[in-house]
Amino acid sequence: MVIGNDNGVLMAYYSGDLMILDQGNDLSSSSQISWFFYGIMLAGAGIIFAYAKGRREWIPNLSLIVLLLAAVYAVPDISKRWSTYLDESVQISENEEWNESWPESWKNTQIVVFELPTGEVAFGGLKDHQSVESLTDDAAFRLGISIEKEEFEIGKWIKSINGLESSGWEFTINGHRASLGIQDAEIDNESIVRWKMA
Repeated sequence: MVIGNDNGVLMAYYSGDLMILDQGNDLSSSSQISWFFYGIMLAGAGIIFAYAKGRREWIPNLSLIVLLLAAVYAVPDISKRWSTYLDESVQISENEEWNESWPESWKNTQIVVFELPTGEVAFGGLKDHQSVESLTDDAAFRLGISIEKEEFEIGKWIKSINGLESSGWEFTINGHRASLGIQDAEIDNESIVRWKMA
């Protein structure tokens, strides 16, 4: 899903392959895939039946149904690949650099920086986090910073950090603005994640 605002900020989000809507509902993407598969198979069988019975005027309509089902099935993957392509192709001149005031033990590790009105608060030396969400949660816990999240259909958003709310919070990874949400944005073992008010 792609969202834009009045400031010209455009963000793309991908909710992932497996999403459980609520605890009491067994509807997941695997059951949705089954319905898409069965729908395509049923429409394909209808095309074959129409061709066999000589009702060729049905074939274009049934073919459009198959095409529509295939397109709906492919949109999330296309969206994620497009966002990844944009991240790789757009070169931003601003890069996150090593701060000399940080301890040497933080070099070649994951670091989180929170830009608060009282100044920057950073925590490093973290390892093996795969997403911005898990890295941010770990660093905030160790620093004693409270994080309030809101979950939407497109993913989780940070509503407030240490009780500070604004128009939201945005993050960069190594100086580059991410186009995916906090649970989908991938990081490596030497990433620097910076949070600032939007």
